[in-house]
Amino acid sequence: MTTTELITGSELARRLGVNQARISMAAGRGQLTVASRTAAGQPRFDPAVAISEWKAVEDHNNRQGRREQGNRSSIPPRPETVEANAALVDGVDDTPHIKLTKAKAIRESLEAQLAKLRLEEARGKLVGVEQVKQDAAGLGSFLIGALLALPLRVSAELAAMSDAHEIDLYLQREINEMILAIRRQCDVPEDEIAGADKKK
Repeated sequence: MTTTELITGSELARRLGVNQARISMAAGRGQLTVASRTAAGQPRFDPAVAISEWKAVEDHNNRQGRREQGNRSSIPPRPETVEANAALVDGVDDTPHIKLTKAKAIRESLEAQLAKLRLEEARGKLVGVEQVKQDAAGLGSFLIGALLALPLRVSAELAAMSDAHEIDLYLQREINEMILAIRRQCDVPEDEIAGADKKK
């Protein structure tokens, strides 16, 4: 029987056309099944399973987005908006010049309201507070896994060392590697990561 080759989070993100941070967050929320983890705590995925799960997550998010859009469309005009438009008309003479001025004022008011509604709609497409909390929980899960894996990774090397300076340098290298792994999980640009490597 052929064994399925597991892939990294970055490779899964490449295949799905998304950034790696979204994959990490989804795995942290339990939306993607982590098939295994490396000694450093890095997740590995079964591509067929993960891609199927990702599509299910995206379908759910799309349905939820359409429901929220429908709810926003059904909101009636605010009373203060109606009053503001009425105030533009009250007490104005009906001469042609005044009618034109009144029409321009009403149009500008309506255009401002439309721009505001479009802005609110655009904001509605951004990640909500609950989504941010879930993403933060996913990142927290990744950090905890990386920290718990550190002692297992360095204990054997440290046991063989007796020089305090050598131990300090070794721990600094391991911590720097962990920091770089976290930066990759957060989708930090590769040129910045390369710059961090040079500073080590």
